[in-house]
Amino acid sequence: MDEAARIFREHGITDFFVDIGGDVYAGGKNCAGRPWRIGVRDPRDRAKIIDVVEVSDRAVVTSGNYEKYLVIQGEQWSHIFDPRTGYPQKDVVSATVIAEMAIDADAMATALCVLGSGDGTAYIDSLPEPFASLIIIRQKSGAIQQFPSRHYGTYQRGGKLP
Repeated sequence: MDEAARIFREHGITDFFVDIGGDVYAGGKNCAGRPWRIGVRDPRDRAKIIDVVEVSDRAVVTSGNYEKYLVIQGEQWSHIFDPRTGYPQKDVVSATVIAEMAIDADAMATALCVLGSGDGTAYIDSLPEPFASLIIIRQKSGAIQQFPSRHYGTYQRGGKLP
């Protein structure tokens, strides 16, 4: 995505949208001259949007265990491993990161799946404003809980896409 953005800009194209498997980079403004609106999927139902963010010249990348996983003896195992334990992470179902570079957002989203809401959100909060995150954790009851970083609200627009 970053290379596509570089090529567009190199050719004078400043307003563009790159979508690679749901991870996006939004350059400039949309056709209405406003920041791009990006839906954050509900990890319980991929057809639903749980939140909406508005961005310009930012990547919005999500990692999690709700799309890529393996079921062994009836138990779901994430494709993201915690290097501290050698086992797949279990707590975070979704981690969305907003950053200026897609490569940074992608690496951080995966890392937040391992770090969890406490350490992960604290890490993102230690970074300057362009970085923001939303970590979603499934509770034992099956309910989900959202953990936005300090700067997430500057991008958040809520509601559903029109």
